[in-house]
Amino acid sequence: MVNIDGVVAGNYRSTLAGLDVSKCYDGKTSLSRMMPEALLLKKIAHSQQRLDYFIDVHTHPSKKSSFCYSDYVPLHSEHYLKARVLPKLFGELTSMFRYYSCRFTDDQQNVKRISSLWKNYRLPPRCYTIEVSCLGFIDRERKTINYNEASL
Repeated sequence: MVNIDGVVAGNYRSTLAGLDVSKCYDGKTSLSRMMPEALLLKKIAHSQQRLDYFIDVHTHPSKKSSFCYSDYVPLHSEHYLKARVLPKLFGELTSMFRYYSCRFTDDQQNVKRISSLWKNYRLPPRCYTIEVSCLGFIDRERKTINYNEASL
């Protein structure tokens, strides 16, 4: 978790200092004292140490269930299946995650949703922005169920 102090204070996006952690990886924001967790994550990404997955979790205000956004990987690429296997497994394991609501595209609307850290450092194709709905999820009987502490 990168935004520890903000979450403890009840913020969902900004730190106690009022900074948006999702927008700080563009090289314009000084991370040294204000966001040491983000600085460490940036160093890991920049060094290209072995990083199997990068998962950026956000809430979604309108769609139900959980799903992900990820970059487009061409069908003929060796990374095509690798980029889709984790979301597919999530969808098979729980009705809270909808694989068919996931988007794997490079269109402008999708690119805005993917983490700025991922965009700036071109991490491996197993990088996801997972969106968790504020409105609950649709179970196998097509009923809307609110998330609770246990389901999250």
